[in-house]
Amino acid sequence: MDFISAYLIIMSVGVVAMISPGPDFLAVMRNALGAGRSSGIVTSAGVGCAIFVHMTYCILGIAVVIAQS
Repeated sequence: MDFISAYLIIMSVGVVAMISPGPDFLAVMRNALGAGRSSGIVTSAGVGCAIFVHMTYCILGIAVVIAQS
């Protein structure tokens, strides 16, 4: 399996995890309903950036493990 196909598989799992409701969804809903639409948008952008950071270091870590084996 080459790097691109492994990357796409991992990212697709991440996307499924991102669109499923959970604590992040509740935080966005709480801020959107309590403080308005702009607060909800900012919260969702923050959640998206955090998930991007986590997925990036997970993918890099998996790449290192695969390269070492």
